[in-house]
Amino acid sequence: MSRPPRHAPTGPAAVDRAAQAVHAKASPGHWEAVWRREAPEPVNLDDRGLRNHMNLLLGDFFARHLPAAAGPGEPPLLVEAGCGASAWLPVFATRHGYRVRGVDYSAQGCGLARAVLRKAGVEGEIFQADLFNPPPELAPVLAGRADVVFSQGLVEHFCPTRGIVERL
Repeated sequence: MSRPPRHAPTGPAAVDRAAQAVHAKASPGHWEAVWRREAPEPVNLDDRGLRNHMNLLLGDFFARHLPAAAGPGEPPLLVEAGCGASAWLPVFATRHGYRVRGVDYSAQGCGLARAVLRKAGVEGEIFQADLFNPPPELAPVLAGRADVVFSQGLVEHFCPTRGIVERL
């Protein structure tokens, strides 16, 4: 005799409970140590070398699936959640025409992300903040105004991952 599958509760109340229960698996000190290094080079999608294979696959994916920047008017906004040392923000700006912003709670990671933008000659805004508990002056900047939210290497550092994805 088998048991019926157990399903997690759904609906707004369940989302609120899941969001409240999310906790980080890594401390801010961990990230400061991880980002104690030189800024990486911006992703180069013109490099067809084998060592760049994963970046090329991701670049092709983004080219197929990102909403195109429309004509006149303000370009769409892409926010990278967990942007420490981001090598991708310049690609979104130069190849896709997005305004770019990043948020990370590591001062060192934010400094590296800014350095990558400078290396690429790209304008963007990087904010040091807890994405899920931003200071009052940053909340309006982040509140539901992004056309695209990108994250590469954030959700797996929280438990449960479902709660963090729902909050993004």
